[in-house]
Amino acid sequence: MSVPHLTASSVRRSAPEPSAMAPIPAPQPVSTRSRRISRLASAHESYSAELELLQRAQSQYASRNFSDALVLIAEHARRFPNGRLAEEREALRVRSLSGAGRADQTRRAFAAFAKRFPHSALLPRLQQTAAAAEE
Repeated sequence: MSVPHLTASSVRRSAPEPSAMAPIPAPQPVSTRSRRISRLASAHESYSAELELLQRAQSQYASRNFSDALVLIAEHARRFPNGRLAEEREALRVRSLSGAGRADQTRRAFAAFAKRFPHSALLPRLQQTAAAAEE
């Protein structure tokens, strides 16, 4: 069996043209879908934490532990200043302040609520709460 003789010109002809070689793909960033899923998971975890904290505050309010409710409301405001439950938190603040007998703070909290959430369905009830705190 004979081995064909290779010459420089035959090697050059058999090597693929540089333009014919497939380019090496550049590293791809994390896909948009993966980022979206990650953001959704983070948003869900954040909402769950926000909800759990507000539920604890609501439980304290229901038990007439208004000062403990206000502590949890303040923590919620610190951790989630513009959270999805901010409107509910601020409504609970008005009710808790009223329950604690803090008429001036109730009035100010109600005014802040009305300014921030002027179209809230909770406004009429909170207005009654603030008015009752004045009596």
